[in-house]
Amino acid sequence: MELFSFIVFQLLIEVQSYESPIVKVSPDVIRESSSVKISCETPAGLPEKCYFYPNWVEVLKCSHGQL
Repeated sequence: MELFSFIVFQLLIEVQSYESPIVKVSPDVIRESSSVKISCETPAGLPEKCYFYPNWVEVLKCSHGQL
């Protein structure tokens, strides 16, 4: 049990040490009929994989920083 607790603790520390990706939306002001560009920027050295979950679509997968 102690070994299990130690492993879980180490995994939590590892997960918490990763920086979160930054999601940018342009333009800054969005209207109902506007086109929108969503970009995802991950910290250097981390694999780039972002998922967007708008209300009207199940999953939009973002690869290489562009949707």
